[in-house]
Formats: sequence, C-alpha cells, structure tokens
Amino acid sequence: MELLFSTTGDAVFAVDAETGTLVRANDSLEALTGAPLSALLGRDVDELCPPGSGREVRLDRTLLGYPGLYQEVRIRHVDGHDAIATVRVTHVEVDGRRIVLCVARDETERRLLERELITKHVALLRAHQDLEVRRRELVVLGEQLTEVSRAAMLGEVVAEVAHALNNPLGALISSLRTLRRSSDAMEEPERARFLRVVDRCQQLGERMARVVEDLRLTCREARTEPAVESCDLAEQVRSALALLEHRLGPEVRLDVHADTPVLTTVPSDELHHAIVNLVDNALHAVDSRGHIEVVAEEREGRAVLRVSDDGPGFPPELLERIFEPFFSTRPKRRGTGVGLSMVRRMAHRFGGRIEATPRGPLGGASFVIELPGGAECIA
Repeated sequence: MELLFSTTGDAVFAVDAETGTLVRANDSLEALTGAPLSALLGRDVDELCPPGSGREVRLDRTLLGYPGLYQEVRIRHVDGHDAIATVRVTHVEVDGRRIVLCVARDETERRLLERELITKHVALLRAHQDLEVRRRELVVLGEQLTEVSRAAMLGEVVAEVAHALNNPLGALISSLRTLRRSSDAMEEPERARFLRVVDRCQQLGERMARVVEDLRLTCREARTEPAVESCDLAEQVRSALALLEHRLGPEVRLDVHADTPVLTTVPSDELHHAIVNLVDNALHAVDSRGHIEVVAEEREGRAVLRVSDDGPGFPPELLERIFEPFFSTRPKRRGTGVGLSMVRRMAHRFGGRIEATPRGPLGGASFVIELPGGAECIA
C-alpha cells in the first residue's frame, strides 16, 4: 500500500470507514483539490465536494461504502470549480481498523475536451444540414433559372416570328380584301364559289394572326381580364375539325358527337385554338392509324368537351407535369410543350378546368374541359 501512495500519478487517499475522515493522502490529491494536505487530513470526506447542481455524482461517505466501486464523481476545487475524477474504491483492514482506500484519476481535461468536441460536432452537423438545405434550394433555383431562361429564349424567338409573320399576314389579308372587291365583275355561280374561298382564306389568315398573339401572351404569362362572350362549343368543334381535316389519314377513324348546340362564355377564337391543340395532340398520338373521339355536350349546366384517342397514352407519373409550359412527351424537335399549357390557361382564365387521364375510354389519353355554359350564358 505504501508503494501505491508514493509511485502512482493518481490521487490516492485513505478514509476511516467508521468516522469518514481522511487519514492519509498523497500529493496528487492536493493537486486535484487545490488544498494543502495539512488542511485535508482529518476532514470529513463529505467536505471534498459540497452538494451542487452538477450532473456527476458527488464524492461522499455513502458512495465510499461500496467496495469495488468504479464511479465518475465530482470533487470541489478550492477555486470553486468542480474537478471530474474516476474513483476506484477498495476496503482494507489495517491494524484491526477498516480503511476505505480510494484511487482518483483526474478526468477534468478529458471531459472538457469531449464536451468541446461534442459541441463542435453538433455545430458541424447543423452546418452540414444547413448546407444541404442550401444545396437543395440552389438545385430548385437552378431548375427555375433553366425554365426562365428557356421561356425567355422562346419568348424572343416567338417575338421575332410574330414580327416576321405580322407583315405578310397583313399583306395577305389586305390582298384578300382586294380580291373580294375585284369579284364584282365575275358572274354567278363562279363569283359565289370564289367568295367562299376568299372568305375561308381570310378567316384562316386572321386566325393565324390571333394564334401568334396568343403564343406571345403565353410566353410572357399575360394576365388580362377575360372578355365575356357567348359561343357554341359544338360549332367550334366542327370548325376546328374542318381545319384539321387534311391531317386525317385513311386509317384514322374520327367520331364526332357535336350535333346539339352547347353554349359557353369562352371567346370563340380561344376556344377554337384549344380544340385544335387537343385534336392535334390526339392525331400525333395515333399517328397514321387509330381512333379519335370528340364529344361536345352540356352536363349539369356546364359546357363539356372530351377528346380521347387510342394511342399509347402517357405514364401516370407524368400527370403532374403534363400541363407545365414547355414540357412535352414528344420526341425532341417535334413538340414545343406549349399547347396543353395554353389550353389549361384558357380554361382557368374563364372559370373552367381541364383534366387529363393517362388511360381514357378508348384506351389512350383522354382530356376533358369543363367551361361555364348553359344558364350562365343566358344570364
């Protein structure tokens, strides 16, 4: 035991088991407590660490009553701070006297380093989480920037196309008016047939000009107040299909159910353009062979248009993106991705809605537009 007191670097002290007083200690206990040995010997062991609010167990007489104990404890330093030490307790008998022999290793510096490392680790973890959040934000911003850049680029192209088409279209419409005036010298029925062709060309030219303007407004997402106008959905279906009649191959079956007038409050030009877009999509889906069905009907006071095809449809996971501007399921260079977004914008703008179904009644994609109609038009 004498060798233990003199050779170890840990604090070693002996406590009388009956009285709880320190009867012997080495210099390391003086370094651990900051008090001289002369002031420590003869004192109650409970005085080494008064009660406090520390997390660690305080060193006291009760704790020393357990032989074989290995415990991390608090020991009060004279300057007021608590030192942290691991204490091993052994009970021995010396000259018929029961002695509690304690070996205490100072762990204060190690614990402070551990706490510092834990604090830094937590700070690094939070910084890493913040960086991950910023990274995700940057990814979203990058995607948004890409879309904005694409939209801006397309907007510039559309503006150039609009500028390039406006003058020829104006000249075409003006020339058709001149042709109409020159028809006065013609005789019937040739004059009537000639005027029908001129009228048809003039309508198409004016519609082309409106389509270019509509595309330009879509690219810049114009927010204008919708004009209220009453028109017949069924009539616009027939007009749009007449425009696309040349696209119908011999093996494309087109079923049209639009015989009964269906009133709606959407301007005829925008409604016509929406129908052309939906039927054009169906024609691309069936390619040179397939079945397309177009239905215009009044349902519960609403004007309803359904365009279905038996093409391949589209994956259900794309349902959320199918109406996004510039998103297209067609091969590259075969679609701009603005058609369906224009249709949805038109429907929402006039108080309606559009739904897409990856697998409709014909097995392929199906698009249904509901618009204000019926009693709303009469009112």
